[in-house]
Amino acid sequence: PKKDLESVYKEMFGKEKLEIEVWNLWQMWEKGGKELETVIQYNKEDAIAAYEIAKEILPLYLEISKIVGLPIYEVSRMSTSQIVEWILIREAYERNLVIPRSVKEEEIKARTMNPIKGAFVKSPKQGLHENIAVCDFRSLYPTLIITYNIDKTTLSNKGNKSPMGHYFAKEPQGLIPKMLQELLETRIKVKKEMKKYQRETIEYKSLYYRQWALKIIANSAYGYMAYPRAKWYSREAGESVTAWARQYIHETIEKAEKEGFEVLYADTDSVFLLLENEKQETKVLDFVKKINKELPKGMELEYEGLYPRGIFVSKKKGEAAKKKYALMRKDGTLEIKVFELVRRDWSNIAKETQKKVIEAILTQGNPEKAIEIVKKTIQDIKDRKLDNKEFIIYTQIKRKVDNYEQQAPHVKAAKRLINAGYKIKIGTMLEYIVTKGSGSISDRSIPVQLLENKQYDIDYYIENQLLPAVMKIMRELGVKENDLKFKGKQSGLGDWN
Repeated sequence: PKKDLESVYKEMFGKEKLEIEVWNLWQMWEKGGKELETVIQYNKEDAIAAYEIAKEILPLYLEISKIVGLPIYEVSRMSTSQIVEWILIREAYERNLVIPRSVKEEEIKARTMNPIKGAFVKSPKQGLHENIAVCDFRSLYPTLIITYNIDKTTLSNKGNKSPMGHYFAKEPQGLIPKMLQELLETRIKVKKEMKKYQRETIEYKSLYYRQWALKIIANSAYGYMAYPRAKWYSREAGESVTAWARQYIHETIEKAEKEGFEVLYADTDSVFLLLENEKQETKVLDFVKKINKELPKGMELEYEGLYPRGIFVSKKKGEAAKKKYALMRKDGTLEIKVFELVRRDWSNIAKETQKKVIEAILTQGNPEKAIEIVKKTIQDIKDRKLDNKEFIIYTQIKRKVDNYEQQAPHVKAAKRLINAGYKIKIGTMLEYIVTKGSGSISDRSIPVQLLENKQYDIDYYIENQLLPAVMKIMRELGVKENDLKFKGKQSGLGDWN
């Protein structure tokens, strides 16, 4: 009976009001028919999704568990800094060293208010480029820590002097350098072992996850020593790592320019060189060998490869944006950094169109094709030829809905769901569409659960989603918004050179 089942649910959840998700599922179950079929399909898809996620995540956490020495239940809930700290605690115990006390809140605030200067970034030359050679330092921060024995426990008045003026004793090896050396050496052995097996074998996959776990932990070591809550926090160590990194990047840029290369872009541990043609690739390889002969033991500049074509977008002020570019590999695949297509808070129509534009420009080398793609998409939006799912915007609720000061579209959408009886909590993923009508964008942001027969706002998705996503790229080719809206004169290929 309904009353009995309702009382059971109240006992289970310990609440006077049933969880809305449970209550809705119960109603759908009772109604049967198509609603019951929906519940069954939901459970099937939920099980498949959980299984697919587990296939990728569980093997990784299993390997991390082996490295850290804690149950998978624990490591799956730990941050990378906590993982690093636990390994250091074990190492300190084995060395019979005293583990530093937990950090007080006052000290944490003081450390937070005085951040460490980060990596060097050379802003890229905006626009479309060909023949881009990319070189980067292999595991730069970890190798710097090992090479110069950078650690809280090795601070001294002599030894390796950092560009910041701090000294680190050459012996004995510090806690973090020792941990990193063991991790990196193990990873090299694992990657070597991987070559013995085919990619689809269990042995290969197991080794792949092991090297991935080792990489994650190793790359987290610098962040840990500069983390305000860390037991082994050291400002001197943290700022010395980034200072040495800046020094080596600067030196590499200067040497590249002396060799006649144009340095297109540099960021943290990478240098992008603009070549006149593919034949200069041999010259780049010789340059890398020359650099490595001058580097300390353990450090290595690697040649990542030649990218036939790449595009760097600009900010509104005209300066090229950092870490916002797309490169085409020799095999035609793309490497894309920080464009909307890798973000979930943009509609699918904006992301997919941007991806097609990038592919047309880089893979096909056809800017005119890119213009045609955008024009056709705009017309399809105007003619309402596309399904509503193309216009869904996804946003995660990151605080209690009542704590949001601004009534942003996703906040209004969340409140609509709450008023309709849905439970919204921190972490809930909202799906909403901006519909046509009067009022602000927030007033017209309707959750998909409540959409009914409402239609998407044509102007909003063209002006606020599609065009902003593609114009980041198209403006680098001399294309203006009016050219895409069928109002202006289309630029010719000669205008893009």
